[in-house]
Amino acid sequence: TVAVPEGVTAQGTVFVIARPSGGAQRMPTAAVRRSASELPFSVRLDDTSSMAGQKISALSLIDVEVQLSETGQPGRANASWLANAANIEPTEDAKIQLVLEVAVPQ
Repeated sequence: TVAVPEGVTAQGTVFVIARPSGGAQRMPTAAVRRSASELPFSVRLDDTSSMAGQKISALSLIDVEVQLSETGQPGRANASWLANAANIEPTEDAKIQLVLEVAVPQ
């Protein structure tokens, strides 16, 4: 489940991204794009949301990052809100809850 803090109205595009856990690889293994107007929402990252021939089911652990971009462009540099979860086992019943926080410029 992805949410913003209570009382916050978010605008833009939300990107939910999975990558191999702990890796330096920035290319997502799987991604889902949703409108911020749908927040809070639940999303499933599985092989149907995998990218470039990769399979999320082939990974033992993943890191999940959520980016909210007011411009609609993906990437941390474009995100005004972020949330992260590390070392998640991508199983059928794995569930995490992430609340977006204001992104700190890097």
